[in-house]
Amino acid sequence: MRWPGRIHNSVFAKLLLVIIIAGILINLLMGAFFHFAYTALAQTPLQKNIIGYVNYLIDDLGSPPDIMRAEEIARRSSLKIRYEGPNMTWATSQEIPFPEARGFRVWHEGPDMRIGRYRGYHLLMVKRGEDRFTFQMAREVEPEGAFYFLAGVLVILYSGVLAGAYLIIRRILQPVKALSKGVSEVLRGNLDYQVPHEGADELKDLAQGFNAMTRQVRDMLKTKEQLLYNVSHELRSPLTRIKIALELLSPSEARRNIDDDVVQMEKMIYQILENARGKSLAKQLTFEKIDIIGLIKDVSTDFQNRPPGIVLKKFFFKIEMVVDPEQIKTVLNNILDNAVKFSDTTSKPVEISVFDEKENFTIQVKDHGIGIAEEEIPLVFEPFYRADRSRGKGAGGFGLGLSLCKVIMEAHRGKIKLKSRLNEGTVVFLFFPKCRMEDADQG
Repeated sequence: MRWPGRIHNSVFAKLLLVIIIAGILINLLMGAFFHFAYTALAQTPLQKNIIGYVNYLIDDLGSPPDIMRAEEIARRSSLKIRYEGPNMTWATSQEIPFPEARGFRVWHEGPDMRIGRYRGYHLLMVKRGEDRFTFQMAREVEPEGAFYFLAGVLVILYSGVLAGAYLIIRRILQPVKALSKGVSEVLRGNLDYQVPHEGADELKDLAQGFNAMTRQVRDMLKTKEQLLYNVSHELRSPLTRIKIALELLSPSEARRNIDDDVVQMEKMIYQILENARGKSLAKQLTFEKIDIIGLIKDVSTDFQNRPPGIVLKKFFFKIEMVVDPEQIKTVLNNILDNAVKFSDTTSKPVEISVFDEKENFTIQVKDHGIGIAEEEIPLVFEPFYRADRSRGKGAGGFGLGLSLCKVIMEAHRGKIKLKSRLNEGTVVFLFFPKCRMEDADQG
């Protein structure tokens, strides 16, 4: 991201920029204030003192002036003097400019006096009758070693102030970064994450409020899941009695419809109970070293005759992984079932690939079906969420398959990710970390 974008999107950068701009404006205002104060309060008395001193020098020189005395004063005071009279003109230096010179800036002008500046020199011209005296003061100090030293000290001090402001702002905004991390964790589904908080300011209150909110949401979800689990469990007995009663009825259209509904309810209850058991699945897994390629081929065989079919695209001869084969079989069945179900019968076959990467074994399942809208992708792993918005029996499923897949993959310390484009297809990635396989194998 470019710097303007970073500044626009960062509160920290905005505050630092405000401090820098405020520092520059304060320096400009202070400089303007002192310049005005000098011009309004100090310049007039200073000019009067200079004029008085010059008049004293003219009286000392006499009229016509004593040239020897003028040269002596010029040597002692670093002044350059020029005299213009009716009978003679002389100067202690030929470098003294005339008031008519181009570039001469007048600061003060009176009937018999003119004060100005020319190329870094301060000039004062005084008329005494027919005589005119011009005094050139020493040139302004050139930027030498002392000036550069002071400028360097100023830059260092200014940089130190900015560095201090940076560290202070960073410390003040640390709770905001912690809160941002908390929001990211909650978005990933980690409702157990608690934002650390210190101090006694508004940011601490905000962090505490956020933590209280996540605890309430977590407790509500657990209550909902427990209620769903209990209801589903209690429904199994009535369903069993309904099935026994159906067996005593004579065959008819009504019996077949009721029987189909019972089967659908049994599937839903089974998936709800499996999803609930998955919350503690990590402690119940039975790990075995298996050939994952062989497992994929066994599972995909059941889908070969369902259009548009399955194609094993990129494969190795053999990859051994330490997993719970039954649980991984459930994951593959759910993903392949979705891929086939939401693909058109005339579309390209579903493609399965396996990659041996640096840190993971990755299984990729790609279909060319109806796809999922971008805004719905983060929600597809939530229980009972269905991107097709359909609840009819014809669509099949209850929105629990991908949720169960996520639980199983996390129990293997792996991940499941999904990329999709509407009307173009979906790609599902299953990541199995190699470090987890090695730990399980050693255990």
